[in-house]
Amino acid sequence: METERIQTGLRFKPALIAKLKSKAKRNNKSFNRFVEDVLEKEVADEFPRLNREEFLKDNKFLALGKTIREIPQELIDENPKLAHILGV
Repeated sequence: METERIQTGLRFKPALIAKLKSKAKRNNKSFNRFVEDVLEKEVADEFPRLNREEFLKDNKFLALGKTIREIPQELIDENPKLAHILGV
């Protein structure tokens, strides 16, 4: 687990701070942890990695996999989203 933190000096409207603190308390989190989680969700990858185990049991996916030819490494290297989806 990453523990290094960089302190910043962000400015928020007082009403927003109050809302964030309230939600943090309802979620049993510190203010800092809650804000960090909210920001992490906002910048998270739009394309989650595929979990192989989830689709291996589905015959439709297995059939689809037989129709897709191998993707050249060069194409994967040029496309970070593709690499992320493939989990490479």
